[in-house]
Amino acid sequence: MIIKQLFLSILCIVFINPIFAVVNVYGPSVSHEAMKAAAKAFTAKTRIPVVVISGPQSVWQTAGLAKASLIYALSDVSLERLLKDRPARFDATSVSTLARMNAILIVRKNNPKNIKGIDTLTDNENLPLLISRTSGYERDFHQNTWDRLTVIIEPNTSKAMERFRTDITIPVWMAWADILATNPELGEEVPVEPRYRVTRILSILVANDADEDTKAFVEFLKSPEGQEHFTQYGWYFQ
Repeated sequence: MIIKQLFLSILCIVFINPIFAVVNVYGPSVSHEAMKAAAKAFTAKTRIPVVVISGPQSVWQTAGLAKASLIYALSDVSLERLLKDRPARFDATSVSTLARMNAILIVRKNNPKNIKGIDTLTDNENLPLLISRTSGYERDFHQNTWDRLTVIIEPNTSKAMERFRTDITIPVWMAWADILATNPELGEEVPVEPRYRVTRILSILVANDADEDTKAFVEFLKSPEGQEHFTQYGWYFQ
């Protein structure tokens, strides 16, 4: 009887303990919608469970470096912080580019100010441009471009969205493409001209000790089927 109970306990540990089965994915909340959609589709297809843990990097970094099967990052700064102390399970060879996203101009419905791009806004103080300080793209513009723009700055994306919703005197908001993809009621897209274009890169880091389930998930992310879950949020592949 005791031997039988012990055998059943071992079976429970093997089949229930998530350490043996779950693909743990860590990353910022900025792009978690696409990653979670892809994870859900992968699990439905393969029955391999994938858990996506998202939020500020400062909150999950320690746990992520210790437990993650896969980490996704949106900037070189994030990658540098992750690899700064040479973590045992990740290194520079773990990094690869998954997808890209451009910053766009979000204008009011029907584009009443007839905004065609950044050039429409330069030297026109009556067409202020809303941006978020945490977006990261402002550092990629030449200073002389910013000097020619009337810019309204909010501290983060949430504040910028609230301002754009409530202050109808602001005709245009420069934001990442996923903002409009997830909030189509905000307005319409006007592409940023190629010479001003700013691109965000979605990188993934695969643990050096990644199992076959993790490798299968990575292959799924790179497949046309997996990419569909990113393109609907404004990401593109090349």
